[in-house]
Amino acid sequence: MNLVPESGSTIQREITEKASGYVVQLVSLSERKQEQAYNITRFLINAGYCAYTYRTLEKITVPGTGKRLHFQRVRVGPFRTATEAMNVGEEILFRFSGNRNFSSPYWITSPSPEEIGGNINDLGIQRVRPWVFQVVKDHRRGRVLDTLAQIREHVDFVYLNKEYFPLGGALYSVRIGYFSNEKQALAARFAKSAGLG
Repeated sequence: MNLVPESGSTIQREITEKASGYVVQLVSLSERKQEQAYNITRFLINAGYCAYTYRTLEKITVPGTGKRLHFQRVRVGPFRTATEAMNVGEEILFRFSGNRNFSSPYWITSPSPEEIGGNINDLGIQRVRPWVFQVVKDHRRGRVLDTLAQIREHVDFVYLNKEYFPLGGALYSVRIGYFSNEKQALAARFAKSAGLG
């Protein structure tokens, strides 16, 4: 198990900046529905997707009202190609066809390096509790998803992280968090290590 700052690793940021590629945007909600955006993000993470919530930097004018608000955008990715992103978008719409949160069309976009590097992603918690630890790291997505499924009921927050290699391929990991400081994360890591291996 490795302890890592959620968005403070130079190596991780370097990898994700090179692989910013494409993401699937599934939902866009005004800041007034922030909690709903977080819940959708958690739902997708628990289903095995690399999902996150992105808060717009600028306020956007709401059609018909003239009000300017920030929006929470639920996104999945990153992917190297637009085709890969579209395939995942289609998979989500098909897999969750009965879920009204995914009834509207999705779209593919290219995120900024700041967004994909984690600096402005928002899961509703990591701004005040930025530490997580990893319990498994493997190139086999299925193995990592099995681990995620085994432990998600025993921790407050767990998610799948995906890192690309500059020359191709990806590495998946399960991360548990979120913790306010390194000491708190270390304490939790040691408390859970016996059960998580």
